[in-house]
Parts: sequence; C-alpha cells; structure tokens
Amino acid sequence: MSLTGEAPEGADIIIKDSDGKEYYYNPTTKVLYEKKSTVTYSGSHANYYPVTGPLKQDLLVANASKIPGFAEQQLKYQSLTVSPKESALRFPYDMRLSEDSDYVLFDFYEYTPPFSSEVDLPEVARPINWKLTNYNNSVTQSAQAAEGFSQLLLYMPDDVQDQYKADWEGKAFGAMTAGILASAGRAGTIEKLNNLANTANTQLKNLKVNAAATLVSGLAKSITGDSITPQDVFASVGGAIRNPNVELLFQSMNLRTFDITFKMSPYHPNDEKNIRGIINTFRKAMLPKYEGVTSVFDIKNDGVQAAFIKVPNLCKVAYMRGADTHPHLPSYKLCAITDMNVNYTPDNNYSTFAGGGPVAYELKLSFMETKLVFAEDFGEGRMT
Repeated sequence: MSLTGEAPEGADIIIKDSDGKEYYYNPTTKVLYEKKSTVTYSGSHANYYPVTGPLKQDLLVANASKIPGFAEQQLKYQSLTVSPKESALRFPYDMRLSEDSDYVLFDFYEYTPPFSSEVDLPEVARPINWKLTNYNNSVTQSAQAAEGFSQLLLYMPDDVQDQYKADWEGKAFGAMTAGILASAGRAGTIEKLNNLANTANTQLKNLKVNAAATLVSGLAKSITGDSITPQDVFASVGGAIRNPNVELLFQSMNLRTFDITFKMSPYHPNDEKNIRGIINTFRKAMLPKYEGVTSVFDIKNDGVQAAFIKVPNLCKVAYMRGADTHPHLPSYKLCAITDMNVNYTPDNNYSTFAGGGPVAYELKLSFMETKLVFAEDFGEGRMT
C-alpha cells in the first residue's frame, strides 16, 4: 500500500536516516511512512509507504527525543531490536523465512554491571533506579553485542510456556502489634503517634493474662515434663485461643526462568556443522572467561588479571514471526544461561553416521532473566 501526493495527515514529525532518506511519523496512529520520490515526464511525484519491523523501531528509537511521549511510553521497556541475519547459524540449515514463519532467535551480549560507569546512571540528586527505564538500562541502552558470537536461528520448539512467580505470605499479628499497625495506618503524623500510645496502654492490660499463661506452661514442663504452649493453656482453661490476626502480605517477585528444548537430527552435512556450531556457541556464552578482565576499580596490573575472571555473556531470546517479534508469545529481557544439557543419544540408542557424528542431538537450555518484570513492562510496543 502506498499514498501519493502530500504526506499523510497527522504525520508531521520528519525523521531522516543516515543516508538522508525522509520518513514521516504520525504519533497518534503510530504509523511511520517512508517518502519515495519519482520523476516522470509530467513532473515529480512523492509516494509514502508504511514502514514496519526492525527498521521502524531503529528509526523511532534513534529519534525518540523528537516524538512527544515516545521515550516515556514506548521505551518503558525497550526490547533490544532483534532481526534475523543471513550469516546466522540455522537449524535446519536451509530454513527460509517468510512473513508467517515462526522461529526462535538468539543474540549474545556482554554482561554490563548494573552500577558500572558504562550505565547511564541518574544525576546525583536522583535516587538510583528512580524510574523503570533506569532499572532496565544495563540490559537495554547499555548492552553491547558480544564479539565473536554468531546469531542463532532455530525452529520453534514444541513446548513454549511462560511462568511468573510471586511470593505472598500469611502473616500473624499479635493483638498489640495489630493495634499498633492499625494506629500507624491512620492519617496524620501527630495523630498516629497519639494513637500508638493509646493502643499500647490498652494492650498493656492484657499482659497479666499472657504472663499467667506463660507461667502455667513453664510450670507444667518443669514438673511433669509436658510441653504445652500458652495457646494450649488458653484453650484448655478458658476455652479460647489468641486471635491470630492473619493477613496476606506481598513479599517479592522472583526473576523469571524458562526452559527451551530442541531435538536436532542432521539430514545434511551443513546441518551437522551448524548443530556443532550452535552447541559450542551456547557453551561459550554460558561459561566465564579466564582472560579478559583488564581492570577492577580502575586498577590495572597483572595481579588483577590473575585474580579475576570475566563474567559470562548474556543471551537475548526472541520468539519471532517473520521479521518481527511474535505478537502472541512471551518476550524477555536479557537472560543468563543457567543450565545446558546436551544429550547425544536422545532416542536411547547410540548411533552415528559414517563420519562419527551422532544421528540425533537433544539440547536443553535453562534461562533466567537479569531483571524483574513489572506491570509497566506490558502494553503496546513493549512486552507481551
């Protein structure tokens, strides 16, 4: 589809790439148009073609300052731009991509320490990680592609899942604690302090009851050897137990983890070559490097290089459809490879080709995201 004549209505933000090509962006509809001019005998005509995919994202990110609200709304979670390359190691080796091709893409990045000088930390007056963009920064804007690592492109596995885990805990509060917390939750600082004092005075009256129950349980153990609790005393003597005042409280989120399994049987010499390259690439990425640490705290000497090893690389895992990330499957921030298992006999039978290569491989990979996921990470232009 193309539009001829004037620039599309509302596309009033002009963007130019490094080659000087003009693009027009409509911030309301979020459509980016490429302007192409043609010259005929009747004069010059301009056509405007909608732009999609990685090119659109690259242009918008590079010109975020020109687009009102783009940096805040679209880049709260800026997924690293991913796109398949012809040089990628593929399985199957002859995989050809079309608009409706589904596959998994792996890119590799250097680990950027979250508080290093390489990360654009906020000014001194701002607290660290005061916005989600700052928190994500070390795995988005500051991420550097790892040198010497091929991009990997594999078929879509049979088992694709997504999982989140939140820790909640039932917390029991004693009567005095519950009263103090309730008073602290009331509006007004001075009133809170007064209420805390009043609550404490009220609860002090119950100390005699508690002390008596503790005394009885202690005597029972010292005389008879029976172990009973103050709660047992209340129940057996008074027919009552303390009010547990249990409330469900949120504790924390866990870093997201997921597994991917590929079974690969080479049907061509190129398949066997690529499988070995894919396995070795994952091995190299998940293992630390003995050499590569040149300085720690700006101290550079042979002793530093001998005392430290370099942190393993990170991996960008992207479920893809055609040239874009898959709109219906999960997307991830940069991940660490936490576990890797290669089974050279997945069919429980040792069998090789004439050259000695196994007839089948099973590759199991476990990943952990390097950053927590928040509610703001979801929405148009961000995570699914």
